[in-house]
Amino acid sequence: MKVLIFGSEGFIGRNLSKRLSVHNEVFTSDILEGNSKNYLSIDILNKNDVFHLIQDYRPDVVINLAARTDLNGKKLEDYEVNWQGSINISESIVELNYGTMLVHFSSMLVCKMGHNPKNMFEYYPDTVYGESKAKSEETLESFKENFPLMILRPTTVWGDDAGKPYSTFIKIVSRIGWIKLSIFDAKRDFCEVDKLSGLIEDIIKIRNRFEKSYFNKFYISNIEKNSVNDLAELISLNSKKPIISLPILDFFIRVLIRIVALLGDLFGLLNINFILNSRRIENMKMHTDLPVHLLNEEITRIDTKE
Repeated sequence: MKVLIFGSEGFIGRNLSKRLSVHNEVFTSDILEGNSKNYLSIDILNKNDVFHLIQDYRPDVVINLAARTDLNGKKLEDYEVNWQGSINISESIVELNYGTMLVHFSSMLVCKMGHNPKNMFEYYPDTVYGESKAKSEETLESFKENFPLMILRPTTVWGDDAGKPYSTFIKIVSRIGWIKLSIFDAKRDFCEVDKLSGLIEDIIKIRNRFEKSYFNKFYISNIEKNSVNDLAELISLNSKKPIISLPILDFFIRVLIRIVALLGDLFGLLNINFILNSRRIENMKMHTDLPVHLLNEEITRIDTKE
């Protein structure tokens, strides 16, 4: 299969490009500079460039990862790329009309952390970023009869070369170990980037089984729920660093973490990124129970249908 990835230079894009290149012809694009084979730097907000890139490569599958993903924006227009980029891709696919499938990456934050939507068309964001991703989904719904379209909402994606704060967490556990704290016991939906890449690979393998009018949305994640403490134990299996429990210090360390988070909040007011803030702490404490099994079931259903 010929696959075109927009937003290929981010954490997920790099891992996905590497995985898919083994058995597919992969073309990549991003606004950032890149030096990989079959790479072209373009701005996805430029409709003409998007159109000609798809026209030249004629991919069987387009994967859209291009997005602004930080939470620092103050107004919806700060995240224009998150919906306008998907419009430019979709309009180009319709105009070229040769059967391309679009896999669009949205976000679990179309609903605030801890809120389990009644269906995949319910939105309840509590950030401007989440609002922009909800708008991208609503915008794409108008194209659903024109080409095969799958919208994916990744849960918290992590892996060896993830960005902050996950890279910092992995380095700490790998180098010195981890102290298990009750604040990090909440079971959540995490997604290893290798797992995500494998699921996308499975979708591409059955690309020709998707009908032109196919449209659906799914969360993409590991099936099992994990806590931050669970992830630390997984990392320690390779690093051989200790995972210890100190109940007597739990309270004092939690207070210290709160102080550090408040410091992060102050840095945030100055638009300075910091390893922790109050929002991240609250998210770490929050249980999630999203319907993450449905994508695996859908892949199996399509693969085995007559």
